[in-house]
Amino acid sequence: MRKTKINQQHNQFYPRTVNHEEMSLPNKGLQHNIEKPLEKYWTGLIMATELAIRMLQPEMQSDTGS
Repeated sequence: MRKTKINQQHNQFYPRTVNHEEMSLPNKGLQHNIEKPLEKYWTGLIMATELAIRMLQPEMQSDTGS
């Protein structure tokens, strides 16, 4: 069995700087999200999806997967 010597370098790292004011909001969790999706956005997305489905051929519009 052959042993190899590993070159170990010890790097000096400085302590991480943390902005506590900016980190306080993300630490509260997802329910404190800065911008919540608007109902108008979801309504527009649903309407665009319905329009895209209606533009398909009738046999492709079925949700049965057959």
